[in-house]
Amino acid sequence: MAEQPINPLMTELTHWHDVARLRYRQFLEAVTALELTDAERHLALFARLLSATMEFSADRLQLLDNDQNNAQQIIKADQMILRRTLDLVTTAVAELIEHSRNKENRLRSALVDRLDVMVRMQNILINHQQRQQETIIAQFPAHADPAMSQKLADQLNAVMHQAQPN
Repeated sequence: MAEQPINPLMTELTHWHDVARLRYRQFLEAVTALELTDAERHLALFARLLSATMEFSADRLQLLDNDQNNAQQIIKADQMILRRTLDLVTTAVAELIEHSRNKENRLRSALVDRLDVMVRMQNILINHQQRQQETIIAQFPAHADPAMSQKLADQLNAVMHQAQPN
């Protein structure tokens, strides 16, 4: 059985997806521990990573032929949903911080009321990343040689480091 050739872009994208999921998990752990300052920090780091990967993939969608329009539409729809859900999560955290300032409010109850949107974000992210790899990145080998794949991987890495993930 022949081995699949290594696709540098897929490898790099997988790495950054893992970093983004880790950041979001750190956010979830902090928010469920009611460590809201840490939660806010991890959410901001996650948001920068998410924004950078979405901008990168949106810019690269044009590298695909027009016959891949369906895949492009799926990714664009996912990105719209991710942005909206991230806004909801950001609002939920701001509301929790406001609750924490009012000693009469029950912070844990306020968290439980908002937890669904936070978990929804995690599920949307996982599904989006899988679809992105299956629909867009998996098609790049047909459209790009190994040197192009490496160039795109290097560009992604540079973009992600500019997002300051740490």
